[in-house]
Amino acid sequence: MENLENELNRIQDYAETILDVVAELRALANDVPTKQAPQGGRKGVFPCVIGPSTKPSLNVLRS
Repeated sequence: MENLENELNRIQDYAETILDVVAELRALANDVPTKQAPQGGRKGVFPCVIGPSTKPSLNVLRS
């Protein structure tokens, strides 16, 4: 049972790290100028979409 708890904690740590990285990438994407920049273009038009859910799949984390 202790091994299962350790494994679940490890998976949760991975998930939190992934979500932190995604949040950082979203923040960075807002600072990237678009090709329209010379005409006073907009920033942050790059959507950051992971998929149908923001929670990572357990199958992905097992590898």
